[in-house]
Amino acid sequence: MKKILMSLCSLLFITTWVKAQNQYPTEKNSTLVIDGGAIEMIKPSMDGAWAKGLFYKQTLNSPISAGIGAFGIGNDYHFLYFGINSSPWDDLSTGMFLRENGRLGIATHNPIAKFDVSGGKLGQEKGSELPIAAFTSSNANQSKLIIKQMRWANDNGWISASTRLQLVTDATLQGYIEFNSIPPSGVGVSGNHRYDKVGITMGCDNNEYFRMNHGNGFIGLGTNDPDERLTVKGKIHAEEVKIDLQVPADYVFQKYYTGRSSLKEEYKLPSLEEVEKYTRENHHLPEIPSAKEIQENGLQLGEMTNLLLQKIEEMTIYIIEQQKQIEQLKQIIDSQNK
Repeated sequence: MKKILMSLCSLLFITTWVKAQNQYPTEKNSTLVIDGGAIEMIKPSMDGAWAKGLFYKQTLNSPISAGIGAFGIGNDYHFLYFGINSSPWDDLSTGMFLRENGRLGIATHNPIAKFDVSGGKLGQEKGSELPIAAFTSSNANQSKLIIKQMRWANDNGWISASTRLQLVTDATLQGYIEFNSIPPSGVGVSGNHRYDKVGITMGCDNNEYFRMNHGNGFIGLGTNDPDERLTVKGKIHAEEVKIDLQVPADYVFQKYYTGRSSLKEEYKLPSLEEVEKYTRENHHLPEIPSAKEIQENGLQLGEMTNLLLQKIEEMTIYIIEQQKQIEQLKQIIDSQNK
């Protein structure tokens, strides 16, 4: 009897001590308290898909509104979920999912990186942005680096999208680099930003100053429509410009002194009479573009440099020939004066 009484007293003491530490209330608006303990969830024994965790409901019998927990199939655990709506483990529009490999996905069950935002949810609207680095100084000035989604649309919906990496100081947009993509039918220009060309652009604020087009690799400075390997709209300041020439103008002297040219065999030195006739009729030198052609098409610097060198060599030959004639005339005059 004494042993029974001692056992009952011990049980009563333990029960009282546990109740003092932990609270398992059933009243409405009460709080569950676990002092120094934990809640352990055991994987269910079933063959199909399962989702277990903590769920929020408006009432006991109403549908699930939000939840956090674990999801798996059969004996395999797949991911932790955090989401809203009636199936937070399966709603890609609002869910966040942490895989067993440590990758976190927003709007995707299968993130391909440590952090993966899928389905266009980042940057769904034009101009939406995600800060990826920020610094605030002691005087509250802020500098941040953002990823920004840009969209260009017409009446039939969006026709182009691009992703921009841009520096922002306080509220001022600074330099950026932008990666452009377009559907095949996209054409057009918005301000000085061209959105019908796939490629890379760079600039400041929202002004494009550099572009490299996909496919042909054409680069534009000050223009959004480069038509050559390098197209510059404006002036160039350089210490030196090197131009490669396949057929330099020395064929003029080769043909004059040897009668042949390995550089340009078909070249023929025009006579001064032919040059005079041509310039009288056309008002520019033979083989040189006219003023109208230059105004419409510009100058090919390499070609023009070589043509001007050709004309200088031709003028040199004309001077040499004239000097020979002058010497001959001097000899005639000298012989007559003797």
